[in-house]
Amino acid sequence: MVTRYHLVTDIRLSTNPERVWEALTRSDSSPSWWRWLREVEVMNEGDERGVGARFRHQVGTPLLYGVSYVGEVTRIVEPSLAEFEASGDFVGTGHFRLRPTEDGGTDLAFTWLVATPKRWMSLLGWVARPVFVWNHHRLMSDFAKDLAATTDADVLHVRHRMVSRRDPGFYRLPSGDE
Repeated sequence: MVTRYHLVTDIRLSTNPERVWEALTRSDSSPSWWRWLREVEVMNEGDERGVGARFRHQVGTPLLYGVSYVGEVTRIVEPSLAEFEASGDFVGTGHFRLRPTEDGGTDLAFTWLVATPKRWMSLLGWVARPVFVWNHHRLMSDFAKDLAATTDADVLHVRHRMVSRRDPGFYRLPSGDE
């Protein structure tokens, strides 16, 4: 038994996608700009685009517990899409999608389609879901603020939502490069 979470955070920043992309893909500096990311261990560099790269992430949380997961980059479409598989405290996929806005900014969507394989998380899933979702939303709101600060941008919008595979708006990855 596992508890599944399908979470999306939509962020609008006042800087261009290239600048946001640079900050997102500089894994060695992430702990210095995102307050909740405690450590990133590079396990594999991947190919010249970063596909196949593996990173162990240690993340603190507002609820004062930590989580650890390994992210393996499975797809890169520079500077618009980074997709990865997660294993560890979370199992599933995550992806960042960047799109330019008409005014020169960036729309960034982070989609996190994961399950919690830890027995205690699954057993408490029915009651803990609102707390875990709140925690994720807080982490991602701080992620938006910290990303904006490191790119000298303003956060223009942050929206969190949960999606179901049955929802018409459920995010499906496009095939091929865009």
